[in-house]
Amino acid sequence: MPELNSAPISFTYNFMGRPNRNIGDEAKATVPKLDDADVNKLVRIDSDRLGEVRREIEDCTRAITLNPNDAEAYNNRGVAYAETGKIKRAIEDFSAAIDLKSNYAAAYYNRGLAYGQQRDVDRAIEDFNKVIQLKTGHADTYHNRGVAFSEKGDVDRAIADFNMVIQLKPNDVDVYYNRGLAYGQKDNVDLAIVDFSKVIQLKPDDAEAYNNRGAAYAKKGDLDLAIEDFSKAIEHKTREVKVYSNRGMAYGERGKYNLAIEDFTKAITLQPHDGTAYYFRGYMGLHLGEWKKAKSDLTNAKDMGVDIITSFHLSYPNVADFNQKNSVKLPDDIVAMLTPEETDMVGRQAQNTAHLVEPNVEIAIKQIEQRYDRAWKTLAKF
Repeated sequence: MPELNSAPISFTYNFMGRPNRNIGDEAKATVPKLDDADVNKLVRIDSDRLGEVRREIEDCTRAITLNPNDAEAYNNRGVAYAETGKIKRAIEDFSAAIDLKSNYAAAYYNRGLAYGQQRDVDRAIEDFNKVIQLKTGHADTYHNRGVAFSEKGDVDRAIADFNMVIQLKPNDVDVYYNRGLAYGQKDNVDLAIVDFSKVIQLKPDDAEAYNNRGAAYAKKGDLDLAIEDFSKAIEHKTREVKVYSNRGMAYGERGKYNLAIEDFTKAITLQPHDGTAYYFRGYMGLHLGEWKKAKSDLTNAKDMGVDIITSFHLSYPNVADFNQKNSVKLPDDIVAMLTPEETDMVGRQAQNTAHLVEPNVEIAIKQIEQRYDRAWKTLAKF
């Protein structure tokens, strides 16, 4: 088995994002105007649609051959390329459209989306700025610029853009969701809870909103409300590993170790190579005195790259503290697994400083590319 770089883990509740939305159809150029009514939501391409898109590319290519100055044909071919995942070629076509028509708001907007798909957020922001200059009041442009600001870490400007979207489209589910994530990123869990609650009001079966509100409740220490929301998320999205892990951690924080083990077992069933789930199942097993099972899980977690020693010491300063607080005595073989060499501990802590977080409930918003995929969502329809 190849050697893995180990990393510590702790009680960290994770936000969830939407599945990626690919660029959609019906982006025909007819008038140089950008209105909400002229925006088409992105859809996931299927085999039938793929054939249509290829024909659209051929039609646009013929139009460009007949008239190399046809900006709309370049824009529309760029949309088709983007839908098939050829983002680089899409950007080239949007740029050609802009070269031919410098005030072409739709092409700037579409190129901004394409840059967003590439996570080239600086260029995306430049294009969205141009759209706002050419066509004020377009909600999706503010939304996507807010996403780009968030990815840059400029959360205050992201929230300002999301606020603008809410003024323009007060029932836009996605913008409340993303603003809730941004508030969570600023550790303002009360406002995050308000926004995720609004999402649930507008869309009662939104599993991700339940999960994320649960994470915010957990941060506040409202574990019963967190567990209730995680359970709702599971009800609406039963095969999401993160939700089972989140509820498992909340059960563990509440001392309900058997229920926690059930949830981590489910997480392992869904994702058999999840070292984090093995670690936490073993960790919960230690509290129940299930030494053999706990040792097996901790060994698996270590083999999968989890730094089980540092992870354990994020929750307890030493084995003696664990024994005292839980009225147990860990077996010698498990003590050996969880006790670093004295000379190793300083180096271990120094090496992992960037990974260390407080052992209690902490909201960690990870993987921006997953969190915000739901907002790279529309193309201008012309």
